Amino acid sequence: MLPSGASGGGITINSEVNYLASLRAKAGYAADTFLAYVHGGAVVSETDTSATFDISGSDVGGFSGDTRLGFTVGAGLEVKAADNISLFAEYAYTDLGDNVVFTNPPGAANFELEEKIRFHTVKAGVNFHF
Repeated sequence: MLPSGASGGGITINSEVNYLASLRAKAGYAADTFLAYVHGGAVVSETDTSATFDISGSDVGGFSGDTRLGFTVGAGLEVKAADNISLFAEYAYTDLGDNVVFTNPPGAANFELEEKIRFHTVKAGVNFHF
C-alpha cells in the first residue's frame, strides 16, 4: 500500500538482524535427574532496514541501522541422560521493541514506517558435563 496521496508501484522493505546477544538469569526446580526452569533477561541486537518507495514514478529510498535493546523470557527442561550428558529443550520469546524507521519520504506526506521485531525460538540439544 502506498502512502496517502502518492501514486506508483509500491514499497520494497528489507530488514535484517545482524547479531543478537542476551544476558539471562535462570531459576528452576531440580528433582533427581530432571530440571525444569524459567529464564529471562536483556537482549541487545543490531538491525538493518532498507526501503525503496516507488512514488509518483520515481524511486526514493532510505536505510536505517540501529542498535536495539529488548528482553527475552522463556522456559526449558533438562534431563540427565548419563553421568556427563544431559538433553535439553528450551523455548524463548524475544522482543526487540518498536522503532520508527522512516518518516515522510520525499513525495509522501503523513507516512511513517514502524518496525516491530518479535520472535519465538525453540532449541534442543545435548550438554556434555566435564
